[in-house]
Amino acid sequence: MRKANRNLPPAPVKLAWIALMCLASCAPFDLVAQDYLPPKLEKLSPEINTPGYDESAPVVSRDGGTLFFTRTAYPDFDRTLMNGKINLAESLSAQAYLLRLAGIYSQLSGKVITDPVHSAFNQDIWMASTDIEKPNVSHPGYPVNSALPNSIVSLARDSNTYVALNQFYSDGSMYEGFSSIRIEGPASASFPEPIHIYNFDARQGDVNMAMSADGDVIVISMNRYDSHGQNDLYISFKLKEKLYSTPKNMGPVLNSPGQETTPYISSDKRRIYFSSNRDGTMGGNDIWVSERQDYTWRKWSEPQPLEKPFNSPADDSQPFFDEVHNYLYFSSKRDGSSDLFRVSLTPVPKLEQPIRISGRIVDRSTGEVIPAELFWGPGSAEGFLDFFRTNTGYFSATLTENEFYKFLPRKANYRADQIHFDVLRAAEQGMYDHEMTLYLTPVDTDPLVIDTLSREEDPVAERKEPVRMPGTRKQDPVVSPPLQFISQSDLKAGKKISFHNIIFLQSTPKILETSLPALEELAYVMQQNTSLEIRVEGHTDNVGEADKNMELSIQRAEAIRRYLIEQGIEGNRIRTKGFGPYSPITNNETEEERARNRRVEIRILKE
Repeated sequence: MRKANRNLPPAPVKLAWIALMCLASCAPFDLVAQDYLPPKLEKLSPEINTPGYDESAPVVSRDGGTLFFTRTAYPDFDRTLMNGKINLAESLSAQAYLLRLAGIYSQLSGKVITDPVHSAFNQDIWMASTDIEKPNVSHPGYPVNSALPNSIVSLARDSNTYVALNQFYSDGSMYEGFSSIRIEGPASASFPEPIHIYNFDARQGDVNMAMSADGDVIVISMNRYDSHGQNDLYISFKLKEKLYSTPKNMGPVLNSPGQETTPYISSDKRRIYFSSNRDGTMGGNDIWVSERQDYTWRKWSEPQPLEKPFNSPADDSQPFFDEVHNYLYFSSKRDGSSDLFRVSLTPVPKLEQPIRISGRIVDRSTGEVIPAELFWGPGSAEGFLDFFRTNTGYFSATLTENEFYKFLPRKANYRADQIHFDVLRAAEQGMYDHEMTLYLTPVDTDPLVIDTLSREEDPVAERKEPVRMPGTRKQDPVVSPPLQFISQSDLKAGKKISFHNIIFLQSTPKILETSLPALEELAYVMQQNTSLEIRVEGHTDNVGEADKNMELSIQRAEAIRRYLIEQGIEGNRIRTKGFGPYSPITNNETEEERARNRRVEIRILKE
């Protein structure tokens, strides 16, 4: 039996009462918005909340019609236990089967379990109608459930597709991680397919996750080597279908010395809800909320706890918002065992349909459309929540929130004014398709135009001051060529130097002329340090076929080696290696991130 996640009943976590009416996509409200509605708490029916057993992990289908939940230690569980092609529930006696299952659960927990039926590892997925009067509870069979731990933790991007805890295989084996599974009814489901996450490496088995509505981002609760306390929140970005980047800790604002668990991402990817026992709870775990401040996913507002009736002195956790019927579902131990509750929220006025922006970025001095970067997002956000680079100068955007949006184009040696767009007024006028022109003004033609971002707010990569030749003083003349990309501290065995300014013709290994300054500097350094040996490493983004990207990365590394040899560097001092898209330094969510992954790295092998 392979190692599996120990998905014990989720530690109840408490939610903060923060603009809950904005869970989907809406104009911002004050974080203490209790005056907007009297929340009505409903405990789900006894058909769902069984006396004496734990119900947890509420997830509502995208159409709002079906509630999935997890029931723990319940005697009526799916007993399917595959060993290759043999179902041990059918081939073993009842006593032998329970002994085998007890051994598996003991292996998962790290301690002896003698009663597998009433174990916390006995978890099955159940389904019910969201009609609280007639919930029509059903219990799906294999492959949705088996005798191994089963739980739905999130919606996936596609309708009727969900994210399940653990990775399952047809031979009966199970790995830690997550799977996608398509469920169209109690008797209609696909076999779970694994979701791969680079360097997953959870130190403990208690994990959980939430996937964004577009499938581009997942937030994982787990314990890793760099956790601030117990479970922390980590973020991974989609690299390709069912493949996500190495989880990155989301920092000390979201994470505390306590535990952060059971995240939920709002559909607009603006807010994150999670459970935590950090300082400030009403008792045990409470539900908290934080708002994303910029497009990097690195800046978050200070988390706030939800008030009553969402949080209580008991454990409260696992928030999930049903956008169709405006209910916030969550689990709570306020009545003893873990039960499911929901709170009806006042519906927020929504746009009848999204507003589509078709835009272009224009050089004010020439009237020509030019390539540029575009930062944009809701006007109420502190920073810009979205970014992309347009290589043609044309762009499109879909606006869903009922508020102002802000747009800011950016390009080196140009300045721009920030533009605001009033979604509500456009919707009132029936303008659901809008054309927008954004202007960039060359700095030398209009030096009085003020940039709207300060240096501290500048989302463009930090600029480095030119590095002088080691040993020269400030008053000395700069050695030709002046060193701008390599410093003396880089020239140590094992060091790696990343070059994002070595540019190739798209989809080819042909080096563009704009790369010459960086290449000339590399050749110069190797000429001055004759014992230096390097390895040229090529990297690509994830656009296109992986095999072709791998070959392209090798060809590009070889092209740089040829250039250096042409400059008089001995060939035996230069090795090459291609990594294709398989060693990204950041996610590939935006063009800026993809550009950072399209790089050349020089690894120092010998000083």
